[in-house]
Amino acid sequence: MENLGERISKQLSDLSDIEEKKIKIEFGIFNNKLNESYKQKIKAIENNFTSQADFYGKKEDEYNKEKNNILRKYTAEFQKIYDIRKEQFFNIINEIIEMQANQKIVFANINKVIEERDKYKEVNESDDLYYKKLEALTQKFDNYQAVINECEVKLLECTNCALEDFKGIVKYRNESIAIVKKTNFIFNLINKLMNIFTGKVKFQKEVVLKMNNELVNIEKNDNKLVNIISEQTLTLVAKIEEVRAEINNSFEAAIG
Repeated sequence: MENLGERISKQLSDLSDIEEKKIKIEFGIFNNKLNESYKQKIKAIENNFTSQADFYGKKEDEYNKEKNNILRKYTAEFQKIYDIRKEQFFNIINEIIEMQANQKIVFANINKVIEERDKYKEVNESDDLYYKKLEALTQKFDNYQAVINECEVKLLECTNCALEDFKGIVKYRNESIAIVKKTNFIFNLINKLMNIFTGKVKFQKEVVLKMNNELVNIEKNDNKLVNIISEQTLTLVAKIEEVRAEINNSFEAAIG
């Protein structure tokens, strides 16, 4: 016959497998959403650059180096935000894992109390002590679950905030503001003739210089944002630790 230890061990093992799969799924969603957002936005920036280069009469081999340099800088900013949000995401995940580990201990203790009900009756000559301990343990388990639920909400917020951060990176630059070639034949002809003499200078001033200046501002904003996110993460983890201590204190008080 399977003993108590073996049964609890199996139950906890099954629970661990489920939790591990859930965490992998949650991170997969986080990763996929940010990757998809990045690909869309970096493509929009590339299209924006290319359309303006075409407008000023630049051939692809004339602007490829400048375009790649700008895309590299944008990619670095996306990566910077991704890294700090991923760090925040995993800090929350680690708190969930810790809370779930605490729940497993409580779960094992609940099973132990149930198995040893007769011993409690021998000591107390009634079920009072048994129910008191069982209720306190159940409440402790539920309290941990409440914190886990809040952490799950924070994971979703982390993903949504990261997507908003990505929007901030392209606030100066997106497909909707790309210069579109006019369909009027006369306009196109005049524009091409003018750009033979001034296109290179205008392209450097209106496209390359402007986008690089925008990137300077983006980098400054992102550096500030990284510090803000780091502070938010530290504050959140500290608050969770405080709540965990309160849960333990409440349990100790309940069982007297």
